[in-house]
Amino acid sequence: MIKMAAFFGVDYVKMLRKLEDEKEKRMEELFEEMVENMYFDEVSMTKTIKIIGLINELASETEKGFMGFNEYISHHKYHGTTLEELSNCEYTGDFEPGILYVDDDSKDHGKIVADMCVDFQHGDIISTYDQLFKVYSREYSVLVRDEDPEDLFIEILGPDDLCVIIEDGRWYCR
Repeated sequence: MIKMAAFFGVDYVKMLRKLEDEKEKRMEELFEEMVENMYFDEVSMTKTIKIIGLINELASETEKGFMGFNEYISHHKYHGTTLEELSNCEYTGDFEPGILYVDDDSKDHGKIVADMCVDFQHGDIISTYDQLFKVYSREYSVLVRDEDPEDLFIEILGPDDLCVIIEDGRWYCR
C-alpha cells in the first residue's frame, strides 16, 4: 500500500485513515442492522414461545378429557339459601374435565373455554383460547372438533397454513 501511495503521489497515512473511517462507518451500519434484526427476532421468538406454551397447556388438559360447557354447568349443585351460601357451588360430575368447550349451536360452537364464571346466577364464559391466540395474530382459530363424539380433538389453524392437532396429551403439526 505504501508503494502504491508513493506511485500515485498520495499520503498513505491519509489513505489509511480514510479506509479506516469507511470501515468503521460500515461496521456501525452493520451493527445497527444486526441489532434491529435481533430485536424483531426476539419479539418473534417471544411470541412463538408463548404460543407453544399455550399449545402445551391445551395438550396437557386433553389428557383429562373434554366436556361441553352446558353439560359442565348442569353438573354444579348449589347449597344453601343465602347469597353467600349459594355462591359456594360444587361440581358433581363423573369426572373433572380438562377441556371445556362451547357445546351450543351458537357462532362460538367449538371454542375452548379459557376463563369462566360459574355460580348460582351465572354460567358465563369470560374468554376463550381463540381470543388468547388472536393476541398474537388475528389469523389464529382454535376449536374443538366434535363431529365424532368418540374422537374429540383440538385444531389450531394459524398464519402461513399452520395446522396444529392436539389430542390425548400431545400435539403435532399437520
